[in-house]
Amino acid sequence: MDLRFGPLLQDDLPALLDLWVESWSHVYPGVRFDDRREWFDGHLASWLDAGWACRVARAVDGRLVGFVPIDPAKAHLDQICVAHDLKGGGCGLALMRDAQRLSPHRIDLSVSTSFTGPFASTSAKASSASARGSTRTPACRCSTIDGGRRRTPPESPERPATAPA
Repeated sequence: MDLRFGPLLQDDLPALLDLWVESWSHVYPGVRFDDRREWFDGHLASWLDAGWACRVARAVDGRLVGFVPIDPAKAHLDQICVAHDLKGGGCGLALMRDAQRLSPHRIDLSVSTSFTGPFASTSAKASSASARGSTRTPACRCSTIDGGRRRTPPESPERPATAPA
């Protein structure tokens, strides 16, 4: 699928919130994410007020199909959100590459070990490819959250960041 990337615009907010609810509802079907829409709206606003960026992916027809909030100052990526009908098609990886433009040396991502949804497999693929020195993904340092404790893998030698495709 041909995707276009750009910053979150004010007019994108309703579609982004719909996408967040739809996407996470597929991951955790027992959770009422529509009831959490207002919370996420406030959470996103606080990130943006603190200097975070939110990059969005659009299909050729303009439909918002993914987003990734990132704190470029700390190289922290909070989540990768992709429309359910596009999961597994490379949109998440493309969003990571786009986010890498804002944090070219590395991206830190925390992944829960108890999480087994589609985002976890995307994150695992990205961190696995990065650990192998692949030029197809940005350098991604993942830490896991297990039983309330954060475990971070040992530092690896810095690799030069690859240019996004």
